[in-house]
Amino acid sequence: MDKKQCIDVVTQNFIIESTVNTLKYVDFEMKSHMLFYRDMFRNAGKIKIATVKSKAIGNDIVFHIYFISDEFNGLCNGYFKMEPESSNGKKLFEGVSRITTDLAEYFYYLYRNSEFLKVYLVSLNVNSMEEISKDNEIEEALKENRISISNMEMDEFKSILLDRKFVKKYISNFLRINEKPTEEVKMFLINMLNESYDKNVCLVNNMCKLNTLIKVSFDKVALNKNNITPYDLLEYSRENGKIVYVNLDFSFKRWR
Repeated sequence: MDKKQCIDVVTQNFIIESTVNTLKYVDFEMKSHMLFYRDMFRNAGKIKIATVKSKAIGNDIVFHIYFISDEFNGLCNGYFKMEPESSNGKKLFEGVSRITTDLAEYFYYLYRNSEFLKVYLVSLNVNSMEEISKDNEIEEALKENRISISNMEMDEFKSILLDRKFVKKYISNFLRINEKPTEEVKMFLINMLNESYDKNVCLVNNMCKLNTLIKVSFDKVALNKNNITPYDLLEYSRENGKIVYVNLDFSFKRWR
């Protein structure tokens, strides 16, 4: 299914209701309205612009779309954030980003990465889906890192760490030096800039050989584990006070 087909199917199976009086009609391709949102809500900080519900009421998939007016040079002039309202809404976003600058791209990304959404679009019945916990796999992956670190010399460990005070600077340089990032990479970088991850994300250099590492290049975000995603790792770490290690791959392609 290509992006256009995906948006058509999502539109057919979800109801999107505007929560802003001046926006009578809101669709899933709101990127064209980004400048409108940025100018109208520049000082709002965070404002709910829409509520989305599954047409198959028994599935109880409900979430809100907010516009966040934060800006970061080269990355975003504001962005959208999904906040689930129901338990099935929460399941829809498990293991994926809830942040985007482009809703059309986002729902295509969600379709490709959310098994929950795929099942809903095919069967219109998600209430019989088996709940799968990834906590044990995530904890095992984090344990592997702790073992690796304990086996390092202190100087060796210090040499791979990057100063957390300069996270914004590293991201700014990453955007300036590399090729234009994909929407998926933008989503992850915006998540990294979120203050709620301040104590959970640690940047490391290219010499890092930890077993569980999120690697960000200009075109993809990859975790060297098969059954868990970077967002599984981020959410678990925030909720349980763990550290996630991230490497920004500086390709210097714009300098060549």
